[in-house]
Amino acid sequence: MKIIIVAVLLSVLTACVTTSRMALETAYIDAVMRTGTPVEQIESVDLSDVELQKVTHAVNVYNKFRGKWKSVLSDIPSNIHLLAGGQLLTDYTELRYQFLLVKQVVVINWDKYDEFTQWQLEEYLAHAESLHKSVTDLLAAEKKHEALVNMLKVGGMLAGVAVQL
Repeated sequence: MKIIIVAVLLSVLTACVTTSRMALETAYIDAVMRTGTPVEQIESVDLSDVELQKVTHAVNVYNKFRGKWKSVLSDIPSNIHLLAGGQLLTDYTELRYQFLLVKQVVVINWDKYDEFTQWQLEEYLAHAESLHKSVTDLLAAEKKHEALVNMLKVGGMLAGVAVQL
């Protein structure tokens, strides 16, 4: 029983660290995106019309996501239950997909960017990947926590049955 309690505590601590990292990355990415600099840098080279449409659409998806979920994401620890399923996860998945499309545009045109812009784009990528890792870690921790809580409930029921026997 002590092992299960320790496991529950570790899963809660993991979730706390992950939510802190996620909150920091979310704030950083939002601040950078609001400057418009990443989009300007991506569009600073000669892109095809299709590539420009991908970037524009991704920015629109980001702005829609931000408008819809900003209040939830500003207090991640209190709203962690919303991330585990439902519309927030669906919207995040769409946002992640759009990010990957823009990343593809950047990779295809990588040699066209100067070294400083490449460095900045790599920085944005690192923060975006860190945020995504936080999201996936948080979802995994939430699932583990839920499984441990269910194990405790089942253990309690079995103990109750054993007492009655």
